[in-house]
Amino acid sequence: MYRTNYIFAALSLLALSVAPFQLRAQDSPLLRQSPEEVLRKSKGCVTCHAGIEAMHQTVELGCIDCHGGNADATTIADGH
Repeated sequence: MYRTNYIFAALSLLALSVAPFQLRAQDSPLLRQSPEEVLRKSKGCVTCHAGIEAMHQTVELGCIDCHGGNADATTIADGH
């Protein structure tokens, strides 16, 4: 009985910690960015990483949205 209560409490805390993130993710401005913003956030990256296929089929994201870095850079040192 004690172990069942412990597991239930742990799962409840996990659910509470995940739920706010899901709500925030839905409200993210990243989900509403324009194609121009996506291009701006990727332009320096694709100068070196040419030929990279589209990573996201349902959401438009720029390279730096996930990978960080400097999308305005034109050298490896500045970009990473």
